This record gives sequence, C-alpha cells and structure tokens, in this order.
Amino acid sequence: GYARVNHALQRGRLEKLRGMGLASEVEPGIWHLSPNLEPALRDLAMRRDIIKTMHAEMARVGQTSLSASFEIFRPTDQPGHKVIGKLIGKGHSDELNDRYYVIVNGIDGKTHYADLGTYQQIDELAHGSIVELTAQTETVHQVDLTIAAIAKHNQGHYSFDIHAAHDPKASPEFIRAHMRRLEAQRRRNLVQRLPDGSWEVPQSYLTDAAHDARQSARGGVVQITLRSQFSLEVQATATGATWLDHVLLHRSQTPLANIGFGNEVREALNRRLDHLIGQGLAERNAGKVIYKKNMLAVLERRELQKVAEQISADTGKSFTTFSKDDRIEGIYTRDLHLVSGRYALIEQAKDFKLVPWRPVLDRVRGKAVTGQAGGNGISWDIGRKPGIGIT
Repeated sequence: GYARVNHALQRGRLEKLRGMGLASEVEPGIWHLSPNLEPALRDLAMRRDIIKTMHAEMARVGQTSLSASFEIFRPTDQPGHKVIGKLIGKGHSDELNDRYYVIVNGIDGKTHYADLGTYQQIDELAHGSIVELTAQTETVHQVDLTIAAIAKHNQGHYSFDIHAAHDPKASPEFIRAHMRRLEAQRRRNLVQRLPDGSWEVPQSYLTDAAHDARQSARGGVVQITLRSQFSLEVQATATGATWLDHVLLHRSQTPLANIGFGNEVREALNRRLDHLIGQGLAERNAGKVIYKKNMLAVLERRELQKVAEQISADTGKSFTTFSKDDRIEGIYTRDLHLVSGRYALIEQAKDFKLVPWRPVLDRVRGKAVTGQAGGNGISWDIGRKPGIGIT
C-alpha cells in the first residue's frame, strides 16, 4: 500500500542522489548522505533558475540557443578572476532586496551569469556594450585604511581639515572621496558624524567594515567595469581610441576563443587594423605590425577635434585645449560618451573645453566648477567648504 509506494519513492530519490555523488549505500538499506547535500541541492536549484533566465534573455535578443558552455561567475570560487565580453542581458536577481544580474557573452567563447548585488549604476549598462567582470573578495579598501590611520593619530576623529593636515599633498577631491566613504559607512552605522561636520571613527572600524562587507556581499563581490558602450561594428572604423585599439596594442594579454564572441572580436580586430593602416597609424612590415608612436593619443585628439567642431558650430564658441598645470574654470553643462571615453563639457562665455569626466561632476551639473590639471588628471574643487560634511 502506501508504505510500499513511499519506500519505492525514497529508494528512487536515494539512487538519484547517489548518481549525483551526494549519497552512498554503506550496506543494504543503510545510506550515508553527504554533508554537502543541502548546499549542493540549493546550488543546483539556483543553477536551474539561472539557466531559465539565460534562455529567456537569449530568446529576447534573438539568439536561438544558449551557448553549450556557460558559467556562473562566483567571486569566491576564483579570486582575481575576470571575464571580458558583450553584455546581452540584465535584470533583477532579487527584486525584494534590489539585487541585479548581468549576462555576458565572453571573449572566451562562454556565456557568463553574474550577480552584481545592489548595483547602483545598472541603468548605465547598455545591451551590446563591452564590459569586464572581476572577482573581488577583498573586504577592506585602501580608503578605509587611510581613514583608520588618520583617525588613530587624531583621537578617533576625522575631518577635511584633519586629513589635509595629515597629508598636505592630498587634493580636495581626494579628501572628499574619503568623506563620501564615511557618509556611506554612517548609513551602515559604522561611524558617527558629529554636529561640526567631523567624524567619530571607532578603533574597531576596520574590523567592523570588513565584517559588514562580507555580510552584504555574501562572501564576495562581482565588480563590473564598462570598457566600451560602442559595438564592435562601430569601433572597427571609428575616429577615436577604441577598446579594440587597446586590445591590438596588448594582444598577448587578451586571449580570444575561436568561437562565439571571441571569434567576433578576432574579425573586428582585423577590420580595425585595416582601418588604422588606411589612416597611416599602423603598417605591416616583414610579417609584423608596427603602430605609430602615441597612436592612442593621436586617435583621441582626432575624435575630440571632430566633436569640438560640431559643438562650435552649435554654440558659436571656440574650442580650447588644456595642458598640465592649467587652471580649468567654467560651467559643467553636460557629459559626452565618446569612443575614446567619457568627457565633460566645461563652458565659459566665449569658449569651452572637453575634459575627462569624473563621477564627482554629476553633483554639480549646470553649475560653476574649477579644477587643477596635474599629472594624475584633474583635481576638482566643486565649491564645498572644508570641514562641512557631505549629505
């Protein structure tokens, strides 16, 4: 009756688990279950859900089937591991906790699924763009180490002025990056902001920060970096320093598969090389390819000049370049996504500049900014008074 049917079902399940390497019959009728049974089954269920998600994304972009070789990108499995490829899907992996996933066709010929966690810039990742996934398991960042060191020498306190006195070479923007980190940590109850705008940093800050990071990242984080928002087709003949150009110059550092997106990149590299030769920026000599000195800088200048001419035609203002040690002043009006990278348009009454964009500028769009050009880029002073906390 029922007992016989139930016994048969249990036996069948145990045989299934044995086939999965999760159970063994030590003697007739006595079974040993693997201590990894529960996490293994949970992982299998998650894998099935991910495969369904990936199949749905493949259908959405018109790809008939999922790559025979696919992987779940787990930072805890291979610390330091990275994947470069084309973004073909993104969405919520957990809507309740606002977690996101991405699906990437890698240059290794595989399709990769990665959980980004609570990634704030998901809208900036466009389908078809070139991205890099990196496994990051470090939970204490350099900014945390700096904050802790300064606080240790100042009775557990940190402020703009304290940091500036501790490190006179630190730029205002560099210090404000630490203050933004502290504000984020305040929201996680790791530090306290005092009424005068300074911060109280406990002696346990580094330990607390590491523990909090491990808890929120579930053992590791997947970092995603946008390498190019432009397709291979656009990059192949573009004016500007493209991702393909960087790959050509460092070819041995970017292994490409002969299938899938890896093969697409191979073909695009050949088209790009032909274009560069036609532009006089590269030549074939005795079976080798020789690139013009400062090729990337030349390509970047050409693109900026082309874009600047259009802006001049639209605004009636003249384009001025800048060099090291120049002071940059004007209104930050908007950003531009170019093949060579992301740039900020800084306008004055009669002229304008195109400078490398930095995230700090988005907080002052439409406002006056000043910056100091130097060897490490531009240090921006966005008008915040020293000692005032960031809200």
